[in-house]
Amino acid sequence: KPILWMLTACEPFELKAKEWEFPLLGTFSYKGFFDTTKALTALGQLKKEGYDVDLGEVSGWSTLGWLKDPILSSMLYKKEGNLANLIIHELTHGTLYVKNNVDYNENLASFVGDQGALRFLKYKYGIDSKQYTEYVHFKTDYKKFVTIVLKASLHLDRTYKAFPKDITNVKKLEVKQQFIADFKQSFDTISFLKPKRFEKSVQQDSLMNNTFFLHFVSNRVRFYRHNYLKRIYFL
Repeated sequence: KPILWMLTACEPFELKAKEWEFPLLGTFSYKGFFDTTKALTALGQLKKEGYDVDLGEVSGWSTLGWLKDPILSSMLYKKEGNLANLIIHELTHGTLYVKNNVDYNENLASFVGDQGALRFLKYKYGIDSKQYTEYVHFKTDYKKFVTIVLKASLHLDRTYKAFPKDITNVKKLEVKQQFIADFKQSFDTISFLKPKRFEKSVQQDSLMNNTFFLHFVSNRVRFYRHNYLKRIYFL
């Protein structure tokens, strides 16, 4: 069962993340909870303040080398390449961490995790194995997915920035909701090596708000390990 959840929040008409400040560690654009009651309370408060919010299960985490990081039983449901990626990703956080730079830390861990997974699969199973091929196909589909969502995210960002000063929030919300509806409809026409790999999560209304698009703008294109990876990339 899930034991840790992550909360993210974003301005309703701007792709700008809410940030939390933690002693010693610095600033983060997400906050973790071991207690779902507290997480839901915080989520509700942010909603009242007008933020777009998302609360998701965490696949894995790192204590940045201070403690031994857990191998969760839920991780064992992952395919070999994704499991290797996850473990190497978190080990990277425990090896090198730059304060107040979430993007750098995540991009570095994602790159090392990905390359490490490929090397592990090649060594363990061989380059012609099912495990290696499945992971490469996932990477190919993921690259296409990122390209599509990044393009939509940049379009949405430009739309927000082009709003006239006298536009009402009601009108802003109409434009936003229409954009998301159009994106969902256009996504149905995209083909992947594994058909409809990302369709389920894209069609979930709870995921489709600014928090979803935010992760693909301003150098945020990465395996967003702590939230979307479990619910989108590893389906």
